[in-house]
Amino acid sequence: MRKDLEWEYADREVSENEVEESGRQLGFHLPKDYIDCVKINGGASVLPEEFNVGNVELCFGSLFSFDKKSSEYIVQKYELYRPMLPKKVFPIANDPARNLICLD
Repeated sequence: MRKDLEWEYADREVSENEVEESGRQLGFHLPKDYIDCVKINGGASVLPEEFNVGNVELCFGSLFSFDKKSSEYIVQKYELYRPMLPKKVFPIANDPARNLICLD
């Protein structure tokens, strides 16, 4: 996990088992570095918010939450977007324009 990031407005910390169980519930084996990050930063936004994909600079909004009461609860987000997503694509966050940031 990068050490130069500052996470803001994170939800309560969740266990590794909670994160893994959410992944299993949705049919995904989640990467260890993602699990380590969202255990303490679920629901958070990050600074700096810019990141690059190839030569394109993009902007990060916030990680989806593992709090079942949150409007950004990751399981509900996946169920909402699943009909529009290619198979094996898992949304983990959004950008400020509400576009999805996904793992595959």
